[in-house]
Amino acid sequence: MERLLPILILFYGCLGLFSCKKQDQPDAGLTAKSYKVSFSVAGGNSLKTGGSGNPLRINDAGMPTLASQFAVLVYNIFDAKNNQVRQLTQYSANANFGIINDSLPSGTYTAVIAAGQAGMFEKTVSTATGPAGYVTYCAYLKNNMIGPFYDTFYKKITFTVANSAVSQIVNLERIDAELEVRINDALPANADHITYSFDNEYLAFDLLNGQPLPSSLYVSYTYPPPGTTGPIPASATAYETVSVPASAAGAAGFTFDNIVLTTSGMHTVTITCYDAQSNALQTKSVSNVTFQANIKTILAGNLFGSSNQSEINVTTAWGSTNTVGF
Repeated sequence: MERLLPILILFYGCLGLFSCKKQDQPDAGLTAKSYKVSFSVAGGNSLKTGGSGNPLRINDAGMPTLASQFAVLVYNIFDAKNNQVRQLTQYSANANFGIINDSLPSGTYTAVIAAGQAGMFEKTVSTATGPAGYVTYCAYLKNNMIGPFYDTFYKKITFTVANSAVSQIVNLERIDAELEVRINDALPANADHITYSFDNEYLAFDLLNGQPLPSSLYVSYTYPPPGTTGPIPASATAYETVSVPASAAGAAGFTFDNIVLTTSGMHTVTITCYDAQSNALQTKSVSNVTFQANIKTILAGNLFGSSNQSEINVTTAWGSTNTVGF
């Protein structure tokens, strides 16, 4: 037994040394090298938010900044199979708003960046029709109500990480349209508020492709008109109320506007003027109205009389302006 003891000690000592050596070797299957990936979202004069509800804000130097144009920015990374592998939300009060520093292993990815106004949020929900069994969308939440939509910019980038860092400047593009209504004739002296609505409006967009999303996939919030609850239909009737200030009652040229997400198909816009008791003073519908991304559509005419005004001109705040008489 005494003769076997040194041999056993030597055997177990060698086994322990072999085990230690094996543990010192990294497992390539569990550890993948990552490379720096960075994105910088461009601001300045390349972006100008439209609409009287979202006026262009500028800093003291007179140059619009990213933080002055947007309140929220969402960043997502999807792999080659459309699985979401990164998600980040930034707010304009955050330091380095619009600067994204990440790290990813080698592979092909899709980066999606969207920037919008206060109230924009991102949510992922399960769906059998989604490319990876789910869909991630962006919408606006105000007082537990999805909608209306606000001015939003978006960019989708496919890139490859291959043994080196990736750095890109991202120029976002507007995905929505604007509807402006100009009432050329004088409002009645007792005009109190005006409603305008149009059919087939969407309230959210799919982050993976930037397209309006059927809202059967939305979570169940309330939605316009006020007081309506339950699941939101595939597309909704946009319904907005605009108060008539005392200075506009009895005057001509009252103008108001709204951001529109739907940018396909024909729509009917209905404009109604009410008194303080919500009695309808006049209503008018305009058919075959179209909306296009980065295009302002203006409905201009007389609400209380006839009009055939029609013109097309260009604006610097939006890609172009299409004016239709009513």
